Amino acid sequence: MEEEPLVMLVGLTPRQRESALERYALLRPCLEEGMTQSWVAREQQVSRSPVQRWMRVYREKGLSGLAPGGRADRGQVRGVPQELIALIEGLGLERIEREVGCDSCAGA
Repeated sequence: MEEEPLVMLVGLTPRQRESALERYALLRPCLEEGMTQSWVAREQQVSRSPVQRWMRVYREKGLSGLAPGGRADRGQVRGVPQELIALIEGLGLERIEREVGCDSCAGA
């Protein structure tokens, strides 16, 4: 598995920087005051798993590591097999002919 390149704060968008600083502010009691990650999660009303993940990433990559990354599959359909997409598109192109029943036309 390849390591991700280290991202500098200046290489982030303003929104990514803002998000990284928000996450750092959330982690600050753990980092500076010795509070537990569980305490921070309770106080901030977030799940413990993102707090744990952010702490790990902060220790590994620093403040820029707290910035949200983009999705690798952005712009692509997720969770639908290509064969199913082709089938659905094919059905949409077919002309479906239906007999329309009509009581007044039944004797004709």
